[in-house]
Amino acid sequence: MLIYGRKVAVKWFKRFLAVLLCAALVLVILAALITTTVNNTLLKSQFINEELAQADVYNFVYDEALPVALEEIDGNSEVPLDFAAMAPDIVSAARKALPPEWLRQNSELLVNTVYPYLVGDTEAFSYTIVLQDRAEAAFTAIKEDILRGNSSAELYNSFLVYLSEAISDYAAESFPEAGLTEAEVENWLKGAVSQDWLISQLEGVLDEIKPYIEGDSEHFLIQLSSDIITDEALLNIIGEGNEAYLDDVRGVINSKLTFTETELESLLGEEGSPVLNDVRHWIKDGYTLTEKDLSLALAQTPEDLTAFNNARHEIKTARSWLWAFWLPPVFLLVGIAFLGGESWKGRILWAIVPFFIISLALYFAIGLFDSNTISLFFHEIYNVSPLGDLENALAAKTSEISGNVALDMINNLKMSSGGLALLLGLGLLGFVAWSITNKRKEQQKPKRRSH
Repeated sequence: MLIYGRKVAVKWFKRFLAVLLCAALVLVILAALITTTVNNTLLKSQFINEELAQADVYNFVYDEALPVALEEIDGNSEVPLDFAAMAPDIVSAARKALPPEWLRQNSELLVNTVYPYLVGDTEAFSYTIVLQDRAEAAFTAIKEDILRGNSSAELYNSFLVYLSEAISDYAAESFPEAGLTEAEVENWLKGAVSQDWLISQLEGVLDEIKPYIEGDSEHFLIQLSSDIITDEALLNIIGEGNEAYLDDVRGVINSKLTFTETELESLLGEEGSPVLNDVRHWIKDGYTLTEKDLSLALAQTPEDLTAFNNARHEIKTARSWLWAFWLPPVFLLVGIAFLGGESWKGRILWAIVPFFIISLALYFAIGLFDSNTISLFFHEIYNVSPLGDLENALAAKTSEISGNVALDMINNLKMSSGGLALLLGLGLLGFVAWSITNKRKEQQKPKRRSH
């Protein structure tokens, strides 16, 4: 009797230990599922491309980012153009120059090229974006959508303001007694210079500057003809009695209608001029990104570069040992099986049932995550506000992408745990069915008669 009591005590103590191991099993199964989910989502280029497409970033560039950026330029630019009013035409031209489908195609190819390097699968990469054909499309789109679009009126008015300011400034300095105002000069210019003439001249400007922008020429000379403003019209502007200044005024106009690459570089300044030259070379030869460019962009110091490369190699190592993350659950299940079960059938049940219950519980627990809560969480992280500036537009889109990524990873985790629960449930049903069938067969066997 005492020996039997000890056996019972030992059996239940072992089962108590098995239940304790089940609590640890929850954590190791969750860790293994999370690791597998990260590998199947964040570390896959296809997942990143799908998330960018889901967030519609390629239309976002033209629907939200570019219009807001033009409004900000309009408020800070010294150029006498109403960029906000021209925004629809500029956006339309940009869409034709770099269509959303072109952006998506090149973005996905770039991600597919760069991502193996980031996760340590390759040690080098090179990707070239061909831009020469897009430059051709851009010049055509500018002519069609901006010069011949609604923006032509804005360009015309700004041109008149530009010339009127130059003429009135010269008049104020050379013959102030005339009392010419900028408004008066602008009014006279409207009668002398037509909008159609200006647009045709600007189309010629684009044709002249095109070889320079495309990198086929190192110089350009833009020289609009001032002949359309006759001497009679010019005298009407500066007033009778100022004939002696006629040639000088025409010289001022010609100087304002002449523009070269030197003046363009001076206008862009020390920071903008190198950027322009880079763009010209990219258009001519294509923009090539390599692992060296990426490393320099991500790592500012040798220590940063070392840390970056170490992280890549650690990711590669972790992915190659992904199967090892499932060893702790297996070892725990074996321990639970031998602690909880006495026969082989009992051990199998003690291995399957806890795994099934935990997977099913995780499936329902993960399903409690709410998409609205996740969205609000990332809105707070990225400090998204209702202000309509570019910074907030980018923050809002980044928040949306982050929320989508988190939600899709959670769904992936949920489906993985659900898939495990389904397989284990089927296995459990199969085992129970086999046990019942086997038991019936045993019962149906004829019993041996004793002599």
